Amino acid sequence: MPAPARWTTTAVFCWCALLLWHGFGAVRFGGDSSVVFRAVYGFGYFIFGAVVLGVIARLWPQMGAPLWRPLMLASTAGLALLQVWLVHVSRAVPLSLDTWMAALLGIAIAAIAPRLFPSAWVRYWLAMERSTRGK
Repeated sequence: MPAPARWTTTAVFCWCALLLWHGFGAVRFGGDSSVVFRAVYGFGYFIFGAVVLGVIARLWPQMGAPLWRPLMLASTAGLALLQVWLVHVSRAVPLSLDTWMAALLGIAIAAIAPRLFPSAWVRYWLAMERSTRGK
């Protein structure tokens, strides 16, 4: 399986796991307003955002990092809002924008994370060796 397909499969799996966590984990921790639930949810979206950033970097290496980050932010924020809305509709609970904000915080941290991690990790994560090797 090629690397973009592996990363895309991982991203889909992460989003489905977050949907299940939001649907069933919120009930276990007393609802969307629980601090523990929001912390885990934000961390989950940090992981999801990091994986989506890796997917975008592998699918469109010619765009470069200045365009990868906004594309990741917009796509994952839209998926997070869709997820909050799906849980709202399926469980007939009030729409929790605080839960969406926890997801947005995790996504934003994932967008700036390449500046914080060692360069060897970032080169693997964003497939920079592959995109610059042929030049």
